[in-house]
Amino acid sequence: EECPVGSVEFCRAWMRAVGISEPGPMDYPAALRDRLGRAVGWWPRYGYVPDGLWVKPVETKAWPAHIKRARWGEVTTGCGVTAEQIERTDAGEQGVWSSPHIDLCAEYRVYVVESVVVGVARYDDDEGEDGAFEHGGAGVTFVARAVHDHAVSGAAPAAYALDVASLREGGLILMEATDAWAIGYYKGTCSQADYARL
Repeated sequence: EECPVGSVEFCRAWMRAVGISEPGPMDYPAALRDRLGRAVGWWPRYGYVPDGLWVKPVETKAWPAHIKRARWGEVTTGCGVTAEQIERTDAGEQGVWSSPHIDLCAEYRVYVVESVVVGVARYDDDEGEDGAFEHGGAGVTFVARAVHDHAVSGAAPAAYALDVASLREGGLILMEATDAWAIGYYKGTCSQADYARL
């Protein structure tokens, strides 16, 4: 049996080619919403979202998540395109998640297969560790409880990722959950064999 491994665009093309419907987004599973640590809102389109909020598309990976900026033509943080470019496409007319900007000190990608964590690694641009996942740190407990609760809810897919952040003021929050077909491989996170299982 063939298993596509590649970019989000590659996996989307493969699903279309073989007649598989793309799974719906799973960004904020109901069983894990108490771990978000911030208010997450929904907007019907990009243009309605106030400036200064962190935004991401409801449709999986339709455009990169970023902080929405006020001036037209200004490249948005971490996005590489302008708000105007997003607004003028079909992607700008789709649902949008938003939340207040929060001060993070580290972000981690956690890979999960059949309710077992198979890899964890820091994936933001900063270097070094904050200790969240070292020697049974708070991150280990946070993720173990999240994976358990997601599994018990019956809504967890066979494989997925949790993006977890350490706050500069202390504590951990869930940034989002992503179905395995739409996650990249970060070097040092898990074995290639486990990534293929995802």
